[in-house]
Amino acid sequence: MKNKGLNVTEIAKRLDIGKGEVELILSLYGAGDNV
Repeated sequence: MKNKGLNVTEIAKRLDIGKGEVELILSLYGAGDNV
């Protein structure tokens, strides 16, 4: 999954968190952008 050019797996590795959390964060940011 790519969101705004960011690779979820790469973000997860850098932040040392789960991929699910990254997807949740990105989806929340995406929802905020669409408001």
